Amino acid sequence: GVKNLDRARAALRPDVASSRAVWRPFQLVSSHDWRRMGADVARAGVNKRSWYNERFGADTVATFEPRLASAFAKAGIEGAYTLDGNTGDTRPAHRVAAYAEETHGPAAQDAFMRAMFHRYFIEALAPCDEAVMRDAASAAGLDEAAVSKVLADGEASPFETVVAEQMSATRARVRGVPHFIITCDGDGA
Repeated sequence: GVKNLDRARAALRPDVASSRAVWRPFQLVSSHDWRRMGADVARAGVNKRSWYNERFGADTVATFEPRLASAFAKAGIEGAYTLDGNTGDTRPAHRVAAYAEETHGPAAQDAFMRAMFHRYFIEALAPCDEAVMRDAASAAGLDEAAVSKVLADGEASPFETVVAEQMSATRARVRGVPHFIITCDGDGA
């Protein structure tokens, strides 16, 4: 989805329109539900393939990897998509993304999110693993000590921002990812 959005944005004529991308949080499974599975699950996640099999059915999941691997290749994404590794609560990563936007702007947030996606979809690293988040933050140019502080206090800023944005997505009936909101400013010329 992101690579296709990149191509669409690159095709915009600057004399007609401009664009900017800002990431907003969305979770397919709430943080509350992850925590109900236990503290270890909240921290380390669960096996992605097994969890998807349980959630969607093995026959459906069997189509995921080849279909997504093909989509990744067509989009020019380096590396092979994999269902290996763990999945888990992404709210802490969304908090780091919000911190990146608040302190360094949308470009840093975008760099962090792309680093997280690569680690999750290509490297099979868990998005709920704080070491993975710190590494992605460092790759995006964020201060690792500041990110560690954000992660250490689960209720600290930008917690309220993330929760409010997740509630907004729920009210807008967002049901999946990627989800793009495109707005036009000006007279539409």
